[in-house]
Amino acid sequence: MFRLTSGRDRTDRARWAPGVSPYGPPPARPEAWPAPKETSPTGVGAVALALVAIPLGFVGFFVWMLVGFFRGLRADLRGWSTKREWESLAKPTVHAPVPPPRARDLDAIRATDPLFSVALFEDFMHALYTEVRVAHGQRKLERVAPYLAPSVRSSLAGQESPPVGQVVIGAIRCLEVDTSDPLQIRVQIEIEANYAELGGATSATPTEQAFWVSERWWLARARTARSRSPERARVLDCPGCGAPIDKVVGGQCRHCRQVVDTGAFDWRVTSIEVDHKEPRGPMLTGTTEEQGTELPTVFDPWLSRRLAALQSRDRAFDVAAFQRRIGLVFATMQIAWSSLEWNRARPFLSDNLFEAQRYWIEAYRRSGLRNVTERARIERIELVRVLEDAYFDAITVRVHATGLDYTVRVGDGAVVGGNRDKERRYTEYWTLLRGNRVTGPTRTEPVCPRCGAPLQVSMAAECGACRAKVNSGAFDWVLARIEQDEAYTG
Repeated sequence: MFRLTSGRDRTDRARWAPGVSPYGPPPARPEAWPAPKETSPTGVGAVALALVAIPLGFVGFFVWMLVGFFRGLRADLRGWSTKREWESLAKPTVHAPVPPPRARDLDAIRATDPLFSVALFEDFMHALYTEVRVAHGQRKLERVAPYLAPSVRSSLAGQESPPVGQVVIGAIRCLEVDTSDPLQIRVQIEIEANYAELGGATSATPTEQAFWVSERWWLARARTARSRSPERARVLDCPGCGAPIDKVVGGQCRHCRQVVDTGAFDWRVTSIEVDHKEPRGPMLTGTTEEQGTELPTVFDPWLSRRLAALQSRDRAFDVAAFQRRIGLVFATMQIAWSSLEWNRARPFLSDNLFEAQRYWIEAYRRSGLRNVTERARIERIELVRVLEDAYFDAITVRVHATGLDYTVRVGDGAVVGGNRDKERRYTEYWTLLRGNRVTGPTRTEPVCPRCGAPLQVSMAAECGACRAKVNSGAFDWVLARIEQDEAYTG
């Protein structure tokens, strides 16, 4: 199993417990009308009784209809199920009722910007966060001036920060999307990361202290701004004209003569809040109990419709073949992880995910340790979400797996964490991406998805035969994200 960062609080999903109606208790049955006194309605009395009985009859009929509506509504809610959504792949586990709409779906931005892509936005955030933290430590915040509001630059400049070494982002989560302003769109992002602060950088023996941080970033951009293309997703340049970033001085580009730190052209950070920061190196030994494995699977309510749309666009898309590709990725990762030869997984992982996991591989190597996964196998796969944007299709699955998981010292083979005799069950949410114009059979063997040659790739993930970047998603499905059960919210 693959942990990106630690310290994330377990998500409380009890509020979506099965059997709890999101509409509250049913309306109470109306009290029976009191029986009228026995009288002999004649003359004026009969007319008066009729005048009272007719409107009361209408009221009673309306109440009867209202009670019937709520009874039907409750019956519909009890009968709702997504059980049939993925029967062609695997029998699903107990399903959690779908939560109400949340204001934290980045896809809402596509209503005003059809080219917006969640995957590309996360690539941009990886690049921006890393560059801001490095520039802050070097006291060169002007290098990222176009993407920081003047108040943020001033605030960071007033905070002491030693030089920062390797930055590894473990998670990027959207907490809120605000599209209510007619002039701009605002988002709130939570970022979990590990990075090292370097002390005594000018001495012959500099010190290094690793930190784990959890931060909230607020960003905004004009509603008229448009998203970047895939080739510019990780490039920090002038957001107005694309000139090199060193052409921007004090928020103004010397090439296009525009003030570019206003959010008129691209996202800019309007506030940064560090929720938590603590000295914490990689936790490589000991045994950590698995969390969230027994939680109900979180399904997207639009799953059937979006899967049908994907199959309509790509008639060759086959669920069984997609499942076998996940198996290929899973098996390759187990071998690469246990052998500390992480480059073997390069063709199947996005750049961000590959770099995040390599951080842990290098940590094990430096400590003279090796985390071993034996007899690792997938027991079941559940499809939980399908998304499409201007550039990518994304499929999220819940992978149920088991196997031996333990850590040994390389020198003497002693077990320092886990158990080499008892298997460990776990589940994770995996998101795989593929270009949305790609069609054809899914590759289920370890070959270049473009030319079919045996996989031999460079550090840049380029095929040795045709030079195609095989992990870009331009040719076949690649794993872009791994989320733990206790953190995944759909």
